[in-house]
Amino acid sequence: METKKLAGGILSVSVKACITVLTIVLLYLAGRKAFDFGTAVFDEKSMDAKGSGYDVMVTIPSGATNNDVADILLNNGLIDNKGLFLVQLKLSDYSGKIIPGSYVLSTTMKPTEMMTILGTEKKETESSNE
Repeated sequence: METKKLAGGILSVSVKACITVLTIVLLYLAGRKAFDFGTAVFDEKSMDAKGSGYDVMVTIPSGATNNDVADILLNNGLIDNKGLFLVQLKLSDYSGKIIPGSYVLSTTMKPTEMMTILGTEKKETESSNE
């Protein structure tokens, strides 16, 4: 009887220890992922290094949402993480203030540089008869 009690106690402690270790590992991994995401939000990177990028003409339609803008930039190779861009846009002064029109953006631009252009510059005209 004593042996059964001892074995049950050891098993109980072992299970609790495994659950504790698993919880610590999961918390560490979640914290690491959150830290990496937070760092990426504020430590912006462009798609290409200065001097090695290319220009892309994008058109933002009237009534475009932040999600639509992120899709347009992602589909044109100007950003590589839609969710990250949406968080950066939400934290910026340009959330919901993107001006419809056609813009020339570069893959060397950081997201905030693109937001500034999309939120402050006037629409580029297709042709000019001057």
